[in-house]
Amino acid sequence: MNGCKIMDERYPMLSKAEYDKLTPMMQQYFVIKSQYLDYVLFYRLGDFYEMFFDDAVKTSPILEITLTSRGTFGDEKIPMCGVPFHALDNYLKRAVDAGISVAICEQDTPEAGGRSIVSREVVNIITPGTVYNSDLLCKEDNNFIASVYKNPDGLFDFEYSDISTGQRRRTSVRLGDLKNEIKKVAPSEIIYFSDNIDAKLSVEIGVSTDLCKIQSFDKNPLEMLKNYILYTAKRSTEHLRDAEQYSVAENLVIDGGSIRNLELIENLNTRKRKGSLLGVIDYTKTAMGARLLKESIKAPLLDIGAIIKRQDYVEFLTVNYWDRSNNRALLGRISDIERIVARLVYDTINYRDLVSIKNSLIAIGELKRASQDFHFFDGLMPLDEISTLIELAVDETGEGVRHGYSAELDEQRELLSGGKKFILDLEAAEKEATGIRTLRISYNKVFGYFIEVSKSFVDRVPERYIRRQTLVNSERYITEELKELEDKVMSASERAANIEKVIFENIKNRLRGVIAELQQNAACIAEIDMLTSFAECAYVRGYTRPKVDEGSALSIVGGRHAVIETISEYIPNDAVMNDSGEKIFILTGPNMAGKSSYLRQNAIIIILAQMGSFVPADSAHIGVVDRIFTRVGASDDLSEGRSTFMVEMKELAYILENITDRSFVILDEIGRGTSTYDGLSIALAVVEYLARRGAKVMFATHYHELTVLEGRIAGVLNYRILVKKDGDDIVFLRKIARGGESRSYGIEVARLAGVADEVVARARAVLRELETRESGVLDMYYNGESTGGELADIDVIDGLSSGEGTDDTELRSKLSAIDIDSISPREAWEILRELVEESK
Repeated sequence: MNGCKIMDERYPMLSKAEYDKLTPMMQQYFVIKSQYLDYVLFYRLGDFYEMFFDDAVKTSPILEITLTSRGTFGDEKIPMCGVPFHALDNYLKRAVDAGISVAICEQDTPEAGGRSIVSREVVNIITPGTVYNSDLLCKEDNNFIASVYKNPDGLFDFEYSDISTGQRRRTSVRLGDLKNEIKKVAPSEIIYFSDNIDAKLSVEIGVSTDLCKIQSFDKNPLEMLKNYILYTAKRSTEHLRDAEQYSVAENLVIDGGSIRNLELIENLNTRKRKGSLLGVIDYTKTAMGARLLKESIKAPLLDIGAIIKRQDYVEFLTVNYWDRSNNRALLGRISDIERIVARLVYDTINYRDLVSIKNSLIAIGELKRASQDFHFFDGLMPLDEISTLIELAVDETGEGVRHGYSAELDEQRELLSGGKKFILDLEAAEKEATGIRTLRISYNKVFGYFIEVSKSFVDRVPERYIRRQTLVNSERYITEELKELEDKVMSASERAANIEKVIFENIKNRLRGVIAELQQNAACIAEIDMLTSFAECAYVRGYTRPKVDEGSALSIVGGRHAVIETISEYIPNDAVMNDSGEKIFILTGPNMAGKSSYLRQNAIIIILAQMGSFVPADSAHIGVVDRIFTRVGASDDLSEGRSTFMVEMKELAYILENITDRSFVILDEIGRGTSTYDGLSIALAVVEYLARRGAKVMFATHYHELTVLEGRIAGVLNYRILVKKDGDDIVFLRKIARGGESRSYGIEVARLAGVADEVVARARAVLRELETRESGVLDMYYNGESTGGELADIDVIDGLSSGEGTDDTELRSKLSAIDIDSISPREAWEILRELVEESK
């Protein structure tokens, strides 16, 4: 085995002499480990999975197991730890949650030639993205693994799959859309060729910690992910469906930042479903429906016909209580068919799973018969022959083959049952004959059945007893009669097990023949469940059916925030953007008054409407939106050396690059991360640009100077949050009204927050002085035209000329040479310091 590579640089390639010094078991270990250097090897030894060397050192604290040692390697003890085989799933979950990939090495039968060592091989590789055991997964969530491949044309092939459900999807996208797809899909693992995507690009994509070296596979990007899944599974994966080709433009595009900012999937603070839109509207009854709902929130529909079909069924269920109630009752009887199919393929399915399939198919048949008027039920296939087979063959408790299904099996079971009764009778007879009250007949795998007698009664043991084993406190014996009974029992047990195994395999083979039909059922049930959930939510929460069409109007009357209204009383508000060009709202008002909630509620209503759901409003008319963008909140990205302002500008750049005249944009406080005039200038320029692009925009700002834009830029309207002044205090009315707010009430809010009276008083005095000096700043520099005027030429703005009278060629040269996306904060500070010194 010269040249066998092992896991650690401390142990270089083994020479033949070194290999020969190892025990046969450790020789076998090194051979197997050398093929799986990137994985922690769970090496089966009897009733334990053992880990050695750095595998043991790495995993023992994560799995919370004791690190010990076994023998030596050279002058060092071999680190070792282990987990019981029957508790494997518990430890696998801990490992996968910690991002550890595991190669499971099982032992087989003794090798030929009389050697004592058993044969072993890796039978499965478990990585974060290739977990198929539903006990290790959240039933409401998909567990995606993805692959990325950069094409010569600059596009990226992006494919993702959930091996626990068989789902596969594929697209080709630009870099910006790739980043968003990765955030949206949120795969547990991403694979790519390291010579196709270099380290710098992997960091930009955001997957640098997920590098998988898979150079040994076919470099065809269309087969990359499938081949990796086959490699880890170590078996056929016929449940994996053909990859569905999709385009990001087929659905309403919601970028990853907007999914987070709108709290569609999880609450920003708790990172939990509770407090998110998903947590509010999820009334699903099946795991498949819950997963589809989560994916649908991130990718609502654009097809008007498909939206209306969903709405029609939701409306039918909303007004028909008994149909909705019947749906929910039947859906509650349907198990997670997708993941049972995965267990079938991975051969971990059990009798309880078969009973679950049977009960699910019966419920599917009842659903189909009850609701044939809607096309969502067309694809349901009850598969009566399968449910009948399982009903006849499998015990309802899921313990095994039903009595009466196989006469041969019943016969062996009766022999087995009779034999065990004979053994119990024999035990009673031997106690009576010998007078040994502690005598008992027991069984283990080594000796079979035996008679055990405590040491205090050994003198009463008859001569016909044959001693088999001496223990500290007892002796073990057999008799001829007991061996005859054992032969009957054991032969019946073995024959019964073999017969039952054949029956079980036959049922599994029948199921393998209808995998496609089972998956089709799962897909139909998922959509029916999601639509029934929409109806239940609409009924419980008082949602209404929105009108959705190809127009460009947005009219929401009495709109509410779907999440906030479940927590506290919420004041409804309208939002009307018409076809005449009134598409940009400048929203002013103090902090805490409800501006951000108002922005978000309108985006959420659009998303719900295009999912086919009803919406939290008195009425709504939605012209389909192709993209939703949000720029809200503030956060540094210190890991990449980006300040709050840089993050804000990056997100803004993405929005401006990708908006269309059918997009909906909500912007909250653009420009606040820099100086007042810089921020105000940026905010103004953004409004002008968005007006030219024709997108629907809601822009919340504290720059109340922007209110002068109404009447000067076509389509801009001023709105404000109403506030009631009560002496030095303010009361938030949380109602939206036409018109601009002339002040931000920041000092009043500071007072409400408990800032010291002395500070508040001083702030008021400073504010009065500043307002006197700076009033009308935009009016001074705006040309005043009402048909989309622009700011006056930059040269007339005092202090912002192009450097009249100064030689700034060198300065411009230095600035243009700086790559602001690649320098660190420290480097930026040094550059700024040098420029300041030069200016002096």
